[in-house]
Amino acid sequence: MSLFQTMMAIFVVIGPIMMKQGFRYVWSRKILLTLGGGFMAAGFAMGLIQPFAVFLVTERLGMKESDLQ
Repeated sequence: MSLFQTMMAIFVVIGPIMMKQGFRYVWSRKILLTLGGGFMAAGFAMGLIQPFAVFLVTERLGMKESDLQ
């Protein structure tokens, strides 16, 4: 348990410093920025599309809208 607390304390203190350096590194590399933007756009699109799967499944199964509840 003490090892876990020590690791958490180290990452709480050093983590933000390392993240700041990581963001600076990504912003300075065009290929990483483009790759990150592509992943972000794909994730956003999947997040928008996924809720509509419920309607697609109910339509394919021939269920009524009242059966959703």
